Amino acid sequence: FITPVTPNASTVFSRLVAVGTDGSGLELPLAGALWAVTPPVATTENAGFLRDDARLSIVVVSDASDQSPRPPAAYVDLLLAAKLAHQRPELVRLSGMVPTLASAPSNCTYDDASSNSARYDPVIAATFGGREEICSSNWNTTAARVGEATFGGPTRLFLSAPADTTTSPLTLSVNGGPVPSGCATGIACGQACS
Repeated sequence: FITPVTPNASTVFSRLVAVGTDGSGLELPLAGALWAVTPPVATTENAGFLRDDARLSIVVVSDASDQSPRPPAAYVDLLLAAKLAHQRPELVRLSGMVPTLASAPSNCTYDDASSNSARYDPVIAATFGGREEICSSNWNTTAARVGEATFGGPTRLFLSAPADTTTSPLTLSVNGGPVPSGCATGIACGQACS
């Protein structure tokens, strides 16, 4: 992995993300993410990658559907376990720039006709990540939205103690102001507010 002290970090990054067709045709982004943060890789090549003071943010960039062997819910559970975050699920976020349409737009192609985000969607939703179309015509906007969902502020907040509503009703506010219209139900249900 790349750190602030990695020599020639941009060159190393370019080499690591080079795309091509020389590898396997089996796309396993969810399994690959888990592989990178669990032993033996997490204790050898990636030793020190998972840190107590940092959130685990994963961004999948793929033109294909995921073909990992486990059900999507298992990857949510195993990623939370790798980060020791079952009590603090906000510490894990998976976002995706993936196929989101029934078929690719005319100016783009998916890996195969059946490519879709059906396996990514439950993991993205469970971790409150961002989901964007891989065939976007505006990558600046797409990358910015995924970046905000991945590295921005939390979309789900947790109370430090049970709310006492016996003396007054519970009032929700964001940054000291009223909650935007339509968000109170989403917040009360633990879902992201749009």
